[in-house]
Amino acid sequence: MVGRTLQEPTVCASVSQTMSSPSLAPARVIIPSRDWPFYAGMSVVISLLVFAGFARTYYLKIYTSGSPLSPLVHLHGILFTSWILLFVLQTMLVAGHRVNTHRRLGLALLPLAAAMIVVGVLTSITGLRLGHNAVGAPDPVAFLAVPLGDMVIFAILIAFGVYYRQRKEAHKRLMLLATLSLLTAAVGRLPMVGGSAAVPLVYAALVLAGPIYDRIAYGRFNRVYLAGAMALWVSMPVRFAIGATQVWHDFAAWLIS
Repeated sequence: MVGRTLQEPTVCASVSQTMSSPSLAPARVIIPSRDWPFYAGMSVVISLLVFAGFARTYYLKIYTSGSPLSPLVHLHGILFTSWILLFVLQTMLVAGHRVNTHRRLGLALLPLAAAMIVVGVLTSITGLRLGHNAVGAPDPVAFLAVPLGDMVIFAILIAFGVYYRQRKEAHKRLMLLATLSLLTAAVGRLPMVGGSAAVPLVYAALVLAGPIYDRIAYGRFNRVYLAGAMALWVSMPVRFAIGATQVWHDFAAWLIS
C-alpha cells in the first residue's frame, strides 16, 4: 500500500490525506447544474402561459365584464399563482448558485402543494355543482375527470420529487413535470388556442421540451422524463374515456350531491 501511494500523483496523495483526516475534511461543495438556463427558461415560459391563459378570467378580470369570483376561486388562484412564481424563484436560485436556499425553500413549499391539491379538488367539484364548464368541453360531468386527474398526477409527481430530492437529476425533472401537470387549464384558455385542436399540440410541446432538451444536450433521453411525459400525455385520453362512462357519471353525481 505504501509503495502504491508513493507512485500516485501529488494531487491525489494530498486528497487522500485530507479525506483520511477528520479535522481536515473538506466542506461539501455543491456544483450548480449546467442545465439551469433550460429550467429557468421553462419556468418563465410557464409563468407567461399561465398569465396569458387566465388574464381575461382572473388576473385582468377587473377590466372585463362578468360576475365576481367566489372566495374559493380567489384562494385557488392565489395558491396556484404562488406555486408558479415560487417555481420561477426556485430555478433562479439554482441559477444564482444558491442551492442551499433552494433546498430550504423547497421543503417549505410542501404545505403549499398539499393546500393546492385540496383546494383544486374542491374548486373543480364546486364548479361542476354550479354548472360551470370548460371551453370546448361538451359534457361538464365527463370533463371533471380532467382537473381531478391533474391533482392526482400532481400529487404523485410531487411525492416522487420529494423522495428523490437528494438526486438532483431526477428531482429537477420531476418538479418540472409536476408543474407542467397543472397547465391543462391555462393552455385550454389561451387566446386563439383554447377550445381548438391546438390545445393538445401546445401541451405536448411543453411536455416534450424536456426530453428533447436531454436528447440534444446529452445525446440520450432521461428515463424520468420519458416516464413522466408518457404519463402526462397518455393520461389525458384515459381521463376522457373514464369521464364518458356511467360509473364516472354516478361518481360525479355523488360528489356534487
